Amino acid sequence: MLFILISYTSNAQTYYGQKAQNILSESELIRMNERSNVPEFFRLKKSIPFVADGFHDWLKKEFEIQAGLSLSLLKREQDKIGLTHFRYQQLYNNIPIHGKYYYAHIQQGRLVSANGILFNQVTSNSGPTINEEKALESALNHVNAT
Repeated sequence: MLFILISYTSNAQTYYGQKAQNILSESELIRMNERSNVPEFFRLKKSIPFVADGFHDWLKKEFEIQAGLSLSLLKREQDKIGLTHFRYQQLYNNIPIHGKYYYAHIQQGRLVSANGILFNQVTSNSGPTINEEKALESALNHVNAT
């Protein structure tokens, strides 16, 4: 399995009220990290309609996420108090970014909050680092074949 590993340390700042709404309209609380324009957490004061397949498009529009970055829905769970939780994996050029997940929390078909770590920009060469000949040679050496 091929994946991208990007180091990350948290240095979050929390915004309330009007300051939160300046980042995301209809929000009442936002926690931001300096490494991304996508909040680590947000809670909306007025929920908005939610479509699982359209969540990435909404995030992309709201937080200027670069082309090549996307989300893949991994899991959908309903809890005992009626919230449905959608877990997404972030991808770069369809390659999973290790440890980058985002969770949408839905009540009665409407987005009420979300949290996780997403990047809005990534600079990485996701192409192969060795050619086919070297890969074959390495594989044959690994299994002691000639």
